[in-house]
Amino acid sequence: MERGSWMKWLRAFFRHWARRSQTSSLLRSLPVEVDPAEEISSFVRYDGHLNHRTGTVKHEHFKPREVRGRFESSVYRTSGLTLADNWALIRVVFEEGRNNTAKARAYGPADAILNAGLSFDADGQPHPRHANIVGWDSSEKHLRKQQAMNFASAFRFEERPIGT
Repeated sequence: MERGSWMKWLRAFFRHWARRSQTSSLLRSLPVEVDPAEEISSFVRYDGHLNHRTGTVKHEHFKPREVRGRFESSVYRTSGLTLADNWALIRVVFEEGRNNTAKARAYGPADAILNAGLSFDADGQPHPRHANIVGWDSSEKHLRKQQAMNFASAFRFEERPIGT
């Protein structure tokens, strides 16, 4: 193998290895029960879901969708992850192979959601860190809106770092 080809292969190998070792921390199994102190994250696709004046996420971002007869909002359990880990998670589960680009990451405590009378279904699908916010009022849209308003102000956001 020529020196130039060998160096290209070696660089590609180390890039692949670094990516795998970085994402291995993302794949650790978590307890089924979500701890109230855990950090919960949601990936923000639309700038209109961000309140730049207050640095918080608007309640519209957490609007649940109906799936198999129940309302749910998709979130991820991100306690203990670094900034790089969080954005690697976003790339893997939200962006790759889809037409999505995250503008920001919303993050806040699980207890804000629990205190709003909601709960978690930590299903681990499509990723071990995935959970759904469940327990939304099934009868009235305005009640679901109120539930989201009760916790959304506890969620701050970080905009996408340059180069990620």
